[in-house]
Amino acid sequence: MSSVSPATALPPRRSRERLKAISRILLDTATDAGAPGVDAVYGAGILNVEKAMQAQAPASSFVAADAVLTRFSSLTTSAPFGGSAAAAALSGQVGGMTVFDRYGRDFTMTASTGVRARSSGLLAGAMLAPTDAPWRAAQAEAARFGFATNVGAQAMRRPDVPAVVSFSPVAGQQVTLGTNVAVGGGNGLAGSALRGIASLPVGGMSAWSAGGWSASLSSGTSRDGRLRQQVIGFATPLGFGLELSDLAERGQVLGMRGDAALGLSGGRTTLATLTYRRTLVGVDLTARATASSTRAHGGSNLLRFDGPLIGSAFSLEGARELFGGRATLGLSSTLRVERARAVLLAPVSFDLVTGALSTRAVAVDLAPNDRELDLELGWSTALSRTSLFRVGIARAFDAGHVAGASDTAAFVTIAIR
Repeated sequence: MSSVSPATALPPRRSRERLKAISRILLDTATDAGAPGVDAVYGAGILNVEKAMQAQAPASSFVAADAVLTRFSSLTTSAPFGGSAAAAALSGQVGGMTVFDRYGRDFTMTASTGVRARSSGLLAGAMLAPTDAPWRAAQAEAARFGFATNVGAQAMRRPDVPAVVSFSPVAGQQVTLGTNVAVGGGNGLAGSALRGIASLPVGGMSAWSAGGWSASLSSGTSRDGRLRQQVIGFATPLGFGLELSDLAERGQVLGMRGDAALGLSGGRTTLATLTYRRTLVGVDLTARATASSTRAHGGSNLLRFDGPLIGSAFSLEGARELFGGRATLGLSSTLRVERARAVLLAPVSFDLVTGALSTRAVAVDLAPNDRELDLELGWSTALSRTSLFRVGIARAFDAGHVAGASDTAAFVTIAIR
């Protein structure tokens, strides 16, 4: 049986701070003996080695430390930034810190919930956009007083079905108006280049064409209301065209979201897309190359973007008549951030007793190192004037702009009027 006093005679190589911490632990965990409290016989009590080894700060202190870490890592990345790869990299920066207990001992602590990631969404649902069935286009044989339309009893029963009306104001010109149509959806089976940001916007469109020239204007909002897209497009008889898009987001920046502490109120993106359409040896070719610039709105000392976010996307598709139907083969890549410089506030250490927190600013570029490539194959045929059969498959390599990740999706549909 030993009292605490002689037990504190430790080797002189120990630092003064370490000696103080050990002394504090031994005094706090000693088993009281003799008169209550400190007395002349037993001092602070009898040494209790087992309790001394288990001594730590109260559990509530660690809960408070985890709450601090959660505040720094309350971020959800999106596919343009690299999805899960970006989440892992950011978690390494802001998802851990050193904590000190009441005895000055240090522990490495990791947040119970790290930075999360949203999928790029290469699923059958992304490929099952409203089917381009023949009866959804304005039918010339149904023209009345110079107007052709797909609006009828079917559209009246289902107000969410795209409705299109077309007319010719003068000879050689055509004007088309539509509602409940997909905006900026692209032509590929894998869906829109923006699918990693939000659900496909749906809204209205108007188009004019004459002598190989065409112009169009469309505007729509995503189902969750976070995104609104407006697109104006031009095309020439040579097959070259240009599309300019304005993308307004609410509560996110290119799909990246965070809680109120991060202060990301939204973003504004301008996209310029060069298009080219031409028929070669019976194959209808369509090429699209997109460049984007995004300005983030809001932010806080936890996360602040430094300058615009630059991104890119592209697609190439060929289609031709085959086996009594129309076959398509395409290669595409969704929007990827090429430059996204930001400053993060990262936790360094936290005192469990006083609540004192030390931090450091970290400059990062959130652009991913890899690029997703989607290979697509599809075939469709009209079974009758009122039915359409479609089948397709898409394979994503480095899915979500993450090295080695892959995704495969396929579908078979029969649409009947």
